[in-house]
Amino acid sequence: MDIKKLLLTDFNVRFINAMKQFWLDERHFSCIDNPKKNNLLLLLSDCSVSYCTKNGEKITARSGDVVFTPTGSEYTATITKNHPNGFTVGVNFELFGDDFAPVIIDGTVNVFSGLGKNTEFLFNKILLDSVMQTYLKKRILLMEILQALYPPLPEKEASPILLPALNYLSANPDKATSIPDLAKMCNVSEVYFRKKFRQFANASPIEYRNALRLEKAKNMLENEQLSVQEISDALGYSTVSHFIQQFKKRYSVSPFAYKKDYNANNKGQL
Repeated sequence: MDIKKLLLTDFNVRFINAMKQFWLDERHFSCIDNPKKNNLLLLLSDCSVSYCTKNGEKITARSGDVVFTPTGSEYTATITKNHPNGFTVGVNFELFGDDFAPVIIDGTVNVFSGLGKNTEFLFNKILLDSVMQTYLKKRILLMEILQALYPPLPEKEASPILLPALNYLSANPDKATSIPDLAKMCNVSEVYFRKKFRQFANASPIEYRNALRLEKAKNMLENEQLSVQEISDALGYSTVSHFIQQFKKRYSVSPFAYKKDYNANNKGQL
């Protein structure tokens, strides 16, 4: 699976561990012929890392970047500090599907740049939570980090042909509009619409709409005084049990637990 499709795929989190490391001098690592056992997200602060993958590809990550190396990847790495206080925050985790089989992400080393201070804040939060708070909170923060790596593309980057359908889906994630109807909004054939949509979203229109609907559900849990049943009804789910199942697949936590944890962690804040 391509990492870009991860947030549009149903999976659960089995293990999360976060650790901060300070680097006193240059260090060399190798997992060639000893593939990584877990996925790793690595935030760099005042240090840089030079990677060389098993097939010879050379990749450099700099301070402020986030590096993702999936389970099974093989590479050598050299860490160089840019400041006496240079450090990294690493988050190891495992993913699995409904059949309890591991979710395997393609590739070796992925570098994400220009993510801003919010991503650093999330890494620091998950680091604190690994010691002080709940496993539930760590799972929520991991999902937020993954979402920060691939934020929604701005509409100007989408093909103008798709804009009527994208605008409609964003405004009406609760409505189960058919793909032929979405294609008709764009004045193109269903086949052409499906092709262009997947090129844009790396997902089908149905997968995209489901992701929007669950994101709206999360926002409603955070900001509105509605029950899980009321949110399920408002978003057009056939049953509340189906809503709970889909929410848990996407965020690795039930909507009940998410609302309780969110309220507890934001109590008294402006």
